[in-house]
Amino acid sequence: MAIPRIVLTDEQRAELKAAAASSTTSTRMATRARIVLALEQNWKVKDVAQALGVSAPTVTLWRNRYLENGLDGLADRHDGGGSDAELLRLLDAAERTVSRRGFCETRISDIAFEAGVSTSLIMYYFDSRQETLVRAMLHANRRAASRFEDELFGGSTEAMHRLATFIERIVPAKGSRLDEYLLELDLLAHARQYPEFVNIWDEHQRRWIDGLARIIEDGITAGVFGSVADAQELAQSALAMIDGFGFQVAMGSTIVTRATMITAVTGYFAMRLGIAQSALIRK
Repeated sequence: MAIPRIVLTDEQRAELKAAAASSTTSTRMATRARIVLALEQNWKVKDVAQALGVSAPTVTLWRNRYLENGLDGLADRHDGGGSDAELLRLLDAAERTVSRRGFCETRISDIAFEAGVSTSLIMYYFDSRQETLVRAMLHANRRAASRFEDELFGGSTEAMHRLATFIERIVPAKGSRLDEYLLELDLLAHARQYPEFVNIWDEHQRRWIDGLARIIEDGITAGVFGSVADAQELAQSALAMIDGFGFQVAMGSTIVTRATMITAVTGYFAMRLGIAQSALIRK
C-alpha cells in the first residue's frame, strides 16, 4: 500500500509556515505544522520524528489528519471515544510513573502499562513524551494546591494557626512534600520548551499567592497581624523567598537546610506582620 504523499499549494505552504513561526501559535500546533512541511519535502517519517523530538506514530497521525482536514485537522480534538475522564486517568498514571521512575527514566510505554492502555492512546492525547510528562506534573501541582487550600480554609481556624500551618506545609520534608518540590524543579526545567505552559504555571503560582494573601488579610482584619500596605505584595515576595529556599532544601543542599529555611521564612513574616517569630514555629 502506497504511503500517502503531501502536496501543498503555495497558499497552503504559506499558511503552514505562518502557523509554524507565529508567536501566538501553541508549540504543539507549530510542531504539527513543521511535520507537514517536512513531509512535503520528502523527509522520511523517522527523520522528521528525530528532528522534531516526537515519535514516529505522532508524525504519521498528523500527516493523516492534515490530509483529511487541512490546517483544521492539526487542531486538538478528542473525538473517537476520547473524554476528559480518560485524559485525567492518563495524567494520573503518568504522575504515578514519574514519581516512581523519575522524569528522565519514564517512557511512554511505562505510562501506557501503568494505565492499562496502548501507547497509541497516549499519543492520541499528547504529541510527545516530553509533553506527556510536563502536563502530568502540572496536573500533580494543581491537585496539590487544591488539596492544601481545602486544608487551610475548610474549617474556622484562626489566622495565626493557618499561617503556621502554611509555613510547615511548604517546607520540604521526606515524602509527598519533597516529591512536589522535585516535580516542580523538573517542570521548570522542561516547561520552557512549551511557551504556552507559562500561563498555566502563572495560574498555579497565583493560587498560592492568593491563598497566602487571604491568610494575611484575615489576620489583619482580626487584629492578630499588624497592618501591611499590600497583602498580595507580601504574599508574592514571601513565596519567592520560599521557592528559593525550598528548591535548595529539596535538592539536598548542605548550606541551606530545612532549619535554615524555617528560621528565615518565619523571621520574615514576623518582621513584616509585627508578630512573635516563635508563634509561627511548630514544636
